[in-house]
Amino acid sequence: MRDKLEKIIKAYEELEKKLSDPAVASDIKEFTRLNKEYAHQSDLIAASREYIGALDDIEAAKEMLHDTTDADEKEMLQMDISENEAKLPQLEEDIKYMLIPSDPNDDKNTIVEIRSAAGGDEAAIFAGDLYSATAKLETERREISSSVFFGQKCERYSLTEKSSGDLPEGGRLIAPLGEKILSYSVTEREGGLTVDGIVRADLLFRNGDNGITAVPSETPFSVEISCEGKARGVRVCLVDFAPRVRPDGIGTEFTIAVSFFDFGEKKISCIASVTETGERKRSDAAVSVFLPKAGDELWDVAKQLGEDGELIVKLNPGLSFPLTGKERILLYRRKD
Repeated sequence: MRDKLEKIIKAYEELEKKLSDPAVASDIKEFTRLNKEYAHQSDLIAASREYIGALDDIEAAKEMLHDTTDADEKEMLQMDISENEAKLPQLEEDIKYMLIPSDPNDDKNTIVEIRSAAGGDEAAIFAGDLYSATAKLETERREISSSVFFGQKCERYSLTEKSSGDLPEGGRLIAPLGEKILSYSVTEREGGLTVDGIVRADLLFRNGDNGITAVPSETPFSVEISCEGKARGVRVCLVDFAPRVRPDGIGTEFTIAVSFFDFGEKKISCIASVTETGERKRSDAAVSVFLPKAGDELWDVAKQLGEDGELIVKLNPGLSFPLTGKERILLYRRKD
């Protein structure tokens, strides 16, 4: 996999060079295409670089482990190797997912369904206008359940909790090592969810004889999160971690980030069927002069005049939409 990722990274770096080329920047169409490709690959490149970096760190630590004779240094190097090796499986899975080719339909146009909102028959007027500018309509409506995506959310929580671990006599806290979220669970409740978990780290202490002692430490946490619907795809990450020695033992100040997709469901009113019952009332004048507003589109004009858009354009071939508001639109009607 490494060889393939290195080729992808090299191609990405070539893409960066092209984007900085003035000749490419002057070609808006080509620049837009390359910039879109560049943005699409950014997450894959970040994960690939992290994966290759972890492999390099493992290899370097193994070489140092082979050369050193210091027991404390060996222990620290072994912990570093284990931490990086633990990263690899998840990184591999993420990279494999990102390497899946995107759907060619992703960039194509989408069909949008226009539904009337809550509020009775008046709320269906807009949807009716989109259906036809000239016909009178009767609509049958019904309520349906619809999934609602409230967005991807990320919340940060700064916590101070007591940590486990025995303080070595006379030891001075140097730094944490290998801090990470050991485990967490998510419990749904009314209006949100509760996330319980444990942060684990090895705390390095300098002893009185100048040696180093690693003290395993675990810090439990619990946070309550509000959401509008139901949380899906919950992920918890450790952002900051700062252990302290307190009179009662070890205390830790840390920050976690909780991200999730917020989905809900609501009842909406939609048009089930549309029936044309006739035509809207039209002017009976032989000639009409219409003064549009700035920004009007053909649909706005057709709706206000109650006439077919093709007829309006045929009788006023010089129109350019959206209108500026200075046009005078003429409409001739045959009198029977």
